[in-house]
This record gives sequence, structure tokens and C-alpha cells, in this order.
Amino acid sequence: MNGIRESLSPCLRALVTEPHRTNDRVLSVDVASEGHPGWHAAVSAHTPEEITFTLLDALARGLREDPDQYLGVAHPTGRHRRRAPTDGWQVAFDSPEGRLYSSPDQLAVFATRTPRPTDTGDPRKDPPGFHLLAGPGLSPDRWSVTLSAGAPPYLVDLLHTELSHPSPARRSAGTLPVHHLPYVAIHSIDEFSPARAAAVLRSIGPRPAETAPSSRMDHAERPPGPTAEAPVRSGRGRTR
Repeated sequence: MNGIRESLSPCLRALVTEPHRTNDRVLSVDVASEGHPGWHAAVSAHTPEEITFTLLDALARGLREDPDQYLGVAHPTGRHRRRAPTDGWQVAFDSPEGRLYSSPDQLAVFATRTPRPTDTGDPRKDPPGFHLLAGPGLSPDRWSVTLSAGAPPYLVDLLHTELSHPSPARRSAGTLPVHHLPYVAIHSIDEFSPARAAAVLRSIGPRPAETAPSSRMDHAERPPGPTAEAPVRSGRGRTR
């Protein structure tokens, strides 16, 4: 359908729209139910899996197990909760209209903007709601997630927690955008294991040169066994 894939929840309350064949695609989530205001989420390209998966998985499970907690909030101003900064984060901006939380490395922010009676829909202003942004400012792989003001607080809290979680995120070596390499610390999470290397050699099968190894061959001269590409860790939710 014009390069767009749509997924409708079994309860008919949530619609996920994902365009194809575009580099700047935005995955959209729309939730509506009779008697509740609708809410919307927009997820840009390059958003890390742990953020996107948290949003979609929590929504799918919530609508099945506890739908009232995932439907739109009737009075978002009254339900807006001012959060204390996560360890290492700081409040970079604070006003009656909203708050901006900045990560320790200055590469991620979580912003809230409370609906005000004086809102006029000025396109120069961010719309009321919740905004997660990360990545170097000039990087083409910078990403964002925006939730409308009526989004369920429980889901907003989940995304905020995932973004600001201090533990590293698991990445494979080939999925780190080159623009982000100066900003991340990479560490292998698979240390060399002689037992695992031996098991790999046994699974490959004996080779002619290995059927009768010379007892005089020094251990250091033996060819190393094949090793798999080691996953890496980088800052959680920062760059992808």
C-alpha cells in the first residue's frame, strides 16, 4: 500500500504505521478508544531497538492485560509529573511550561512540555508532550521519539527509564554509525575461551594437518582457532 505497512491491534485501539523505502522514515503509533482521548507517538529512523521495542512491546502487552493504563489521558496537564533527574543527569532548563533533562555526556535529552491555556500551535515551538532525543547534533543518524501530551504516564516513564539507564547497551560491531564512534566507548563482552575455541574446531571437523599434530610443535606456534565477531557495548540509547 504505497510502501506503507500498517499493523492494527486485535482490540482495534492501536495502529502502527511504518513506511518503507525511505531513509528518514518515521514509525507512527496512534491509540484511540471510545470514551478516551487519542494519543500519538512518532519514532524517527535510527532510534535504538531498546527504545522502539520498549514502546511497542509495552503497548501491545498493556492493551491486552491492562488497557486502561495505556489509553489517552483526559487531562494531561493534571497528570504531568515532574521527575527528579536520574543519577548523572541534570536539569538543563526548567519553567512552568516544561523541563529539559540532559545526559552526563550531553548527547541525549528528555524534554517535557506541559499544555498551557495560551498555546496557539506556533510551529516554532515544540508541541506539548514528551520528547526523547539523542545522538551528536550534526549526525545524520540523530534520532528522536515524540509522544503527545495525552500519552499514558506509565509508558512515558518506561521510555524515560530506558533512555537514562546507566548500563551499557549491547551492539554488534557493524551497527555503530561511523559518526558516533568518537562519542562511544566500545568494550568486548566475549572474552576468549580456550574451551569454546576447541569446541568450534571439533564442530568443523579434523583437517589433514591436524589429524597427527607433531608433539614437537610449540604451543605458541599452533594456529589459533576461529573466533566469532565479538559483540560490543556502547552508551545505552545514545547513538544508533
